[in-house]
Amino acid sequence: MQDNDNLAKLKILRDLHIAYAETFSSDSGKKVLEDLKRVGFEYHPPFDPQSQHVTAFNCGLQGMLKHIQTMMKVPDEVKSDE
Repeated sequence: MQDNDNLAKLKILRDLHIAYAETFSSDSGKKVLEDLKRVGFEYHPPFDPQSQHVTAFNCGLQGMLKHIQTMMKVPDEVKSDE
């Protein structure tokens, strides 16, 4: 039973990876991703020397961008699971 649960979870994860990759590989998705990189601290550090709270918020934005970038990468074992 646990193997079936694990397979179902892997399928959900595979489908999510594919959805992220498809979403952000379209022309519109590439534009959105570039904007997310701009506001998500891809090109400059998230630190604000004046405020630890602003730094924490900025690091949260950066973390979301990193999550999107990670999810866009479909692992080989996920690709061949058809």
